Amino acid sequence: SKIELDPIFFVQSKPIVLTSSYPTLNTLAAFLKENQNISIRIEGHTDNQGDEKQLQKLSEERAIAIKEYLVYQMKIAPLRIETIGYGSTKPANDNSTDELRKQNRRVEFEIIKIYKDPALGQKNEKNKE
Repeated sequence: SKIELDPIFFVQSKPIVLTSSYPTLNTLAAFLKENQNISIRIEGHTDNQGDEKQLQKLSEERAIAIKEYLVYQMKIAPLRIETIGYGSTKPANDNSTDELRKQNRRVEFEIIKIYKDPALGQKNEKNKE
């Protein structure tokens, strides 16, 4: 299932997370620390403006940038986080207006695994160190 969070913002056309998005990522990190039996996937998406290969690369790099923040700044075990970039292949809306394109430039978070034994998640946290 999806984790609903405020939008994550990046430097235009770059995989650099804006500091204004850190509180949202900190909320996600707190959720992951409180629920150590959960693993997530970070999914990057773009609009359809530009070269498809570059958009694909950008969506992947943005997902990785978020993972790196969670791992290196917030100390979440890397094994608990997968990343994938979809480029413009899974739009939330058509790309007919600036506003709709803006909605397609997004990052989504999905819970992909819930361990029955929370110790497994804690073990992953300890293995990271």
